Amino acid sequence: MSGSTIKHCFVDVITRIQYWIIHSITIHFLFIAGWLFVNIGLVYGVFGSPRSNEHYTESR
Repeated sequence: MSGSTIKHCFVDVITRIQYWIIHSITIHFLFIAGWLFVNIGLVYGVFGSPRSNEHYTESR
């Protein structure tokens, strides 16, 4: 077999320090990446949504 996955029970995941270290780093970086994605305006270009100041114009 080329690869195998190992199933861990919930107690193993909670009690092992390596999982706590990995998740304490990755979860924070996910929030930071999402915050940056929205605040630098990349989300508007990627999804094509109008910016907050473009929803209502003077003509409306």
